[in-house]
Amino acid sequence: NQRITLPAFYNTPDPVTISAWVNASVYTFGEDRFIVSNRSGGNGGLSFSIVSAGGAPPNNFGYMSLTIGGVAQYTAATNTVLSQVFSHVAITLTGSSLKFYVDGALLETISAGGMSLGDAWYIGTQGPALTGAMVFTGGIDEVKISNVVRTADWLAAEFRNEGAPGTFAVI
Repeated sequence: NQRITLPAFYNTPDPVTISAWVNASVYTFGEDRFIVSNRSGGNGGLSFSIVSAGGAPPNNFGYMSLTIGGVAQYTAATNTVLSQVFSHVAITLTGSSLKFYVDGALLETISAGGMSLGDAWYIGTQGPALTGAMVFTGGIDEVKISNVVRTADWLAAEFRNEGAPGTFAVI
């Protein structure tokens, strides 16, 4: 139950790539586990989270969600991100295209609306509050926020570099 608060260092909402390695202790049904958030008061900004879809460990899983301007309509409900194992998760947003990735593979591309960003960035929570469902319970590692849209190949290489480095070449 810890978080990192960063000052506003990136204030242009488009384009953006956010990626991280996550290992949730458990997903509690119906709760969001926030990875990265830029929410300010009210509904401004964005929140990248894992939302619980149920199940009991080791089959406890969630789906990725990107909330923009308080509207959580941008979800990739078809994928699973298991608890108690590290997974590489990423989103890219440019123009009206939002893409969700897990372990280097593209899961879904959907249309997204424009957005504005808040004042500060939070890792491990939705905002300054540090309570309950607003907090990511487990491990978050190597959070990256880029002001460019990384390609599918880039994100696959990022996953293989940490998750399966032996897949690059055989000597």
